Amino acid sequence: MGSRTSNYDEMREFVTEKMGLTIGLDQPGAIVCDFPDGSAFEVFKPTDEAHSFFAHPVPGFVVDDVREARAELESRGVEFIGEVHDGVDTSWGTAWSHFRAPGGHTYVLISRPALHPGGSFRGYVDVPRRTA
Repeated sequence: MGSRTSNYDEMREFVTEKMGLTIGLDQPGAIVCDFPDGSAFEVFKPTDEAHSFFAHPVPGFVVDDVREARAELESRGVEFIGEVHDGVDTSWGTAWSHFRAPGGHTYVLISRPALHPGGSFRGYVDVPRRTA
């Protein structure tokens, strides 16, 4: 799940000091807090233009193949925002693609590497997942 906020410094302190989350990845425009089960919570700075299209938390759906899942949803009339993004070694995901749902909310399809960027294994790899 990701959240873009105009109160980045306050939110960063809130998630680390109040909620006790650990930052797994500290990027110029965002932090990523990793959870043992492989999920994560991202906090984006207001200056992060790559995520300027949302102002609310964005839940993600983990899929094995973002392009395949996107094609399936597009065939059903789902509206996507931009192209599929491919990650790099330090990315939280190997690929992701945002889409809109009724009510104007944004969600994201994401595929994940077996390791956190820091090198520890993600717990979700042991959980069976439906493939598209």
